[in-house]
Formats: sequence, structure tokens, C-alpha cells
Amino acid sequence: MEPRFIANERGTALLLALVLTALLTAAAAATALTARMETLIAGQHARGLEALYVAEGGMEAALAQLAVLPDWSAALAAGVVVSAPAASWLPEGRIQSPFTVTVRIEDDAADNDGDGQADSNGVVVVHSLARGPAGERRGLRGVVRRPGRLVSVQETR
Repeated sequence: MEPRFIANERGTALLLALVLTALLTAAAAATALTARMETLIAGQHARGLEALYVAEGGMEAALAQLAVLPDWSAALAAGVVVSAPAASWLPEGRIQSPFTVTVRIEDDAADNDGDGQADSNGVVVVHSLARGPAGERRGLRGVVRRPGRLVSVQETR
């Protein structure tokens, strides 16, 4: 004679359906969480790239200004070449950017003249920093040689 709980299979299908429903719900929740995280990561990456592009644009704007200056000492004395929202110098109506950029110029240490506001060897260092509304930051540091030619550039944070 079989024990009564084994012989009676009533409710087994319901129990199996509940377990499968719980497993499918957990799998759906994990998939939704993964999709949400991927969306956040992609958005952060896109904003980081936009910050990098704004920093590059700020450096290019500074290089254009430096190229027409007969003496870089005046720019060194001012310190900041560009400090503005990116939308103010980007083509109007084509690019809407909430980022701001600050570009500063400093004398390179290799000229050894002891005066940080005077350029004696035709080489300066340009720092371009872009900031976004959600705290994104990307920066570039470039070494510039007369007449406004970029010698080297590296990304900073």
C-alpha cells in the first residue's frame, strides 16, 4: 500500500505552475535590470564622448586664436583663452550641447626663463577642460609650438 501523500497527486500541476512562474518572473526581472544597466552605461559613454569632443573643440578654438597672435605673452598673462558654454561657439542650430569648456594657457617649463607670463621659446601648454551637466569631465593637455601648431596632446581627467 502506497503512502497517502504519494498516491494523491492533486495540486501537483498547480505547484509546478507556480514554481515555473516564479522562475520566469525572476528571469524577466534580471533581463529588465540588465537592459536598464546597459542603457545607463551607453548614455554615460555617449556623454563622456561628447565631453571629449567639446574639449577638442575648445582646444581648436584656442589654437585658432593663438595662431593669429604676434606674441603669446599677452595670452599667457590672461591665462584663460576660452571659457564659455560650448553652444556659444558651436554652429548655431546644428549642435545643441549643454557642456561648457574652459581653455587655459601656460608657459612650458622647458624655456627656463623663470617668468610664467612670458614666452621666450615659442612653445606653450594648452589645457582644455569640458564639463557636463551631470558631472562629466574630459580634458586635454596639448603642447603648442609657433605658429599655433599642436605638437602633442594627451587626455587628462
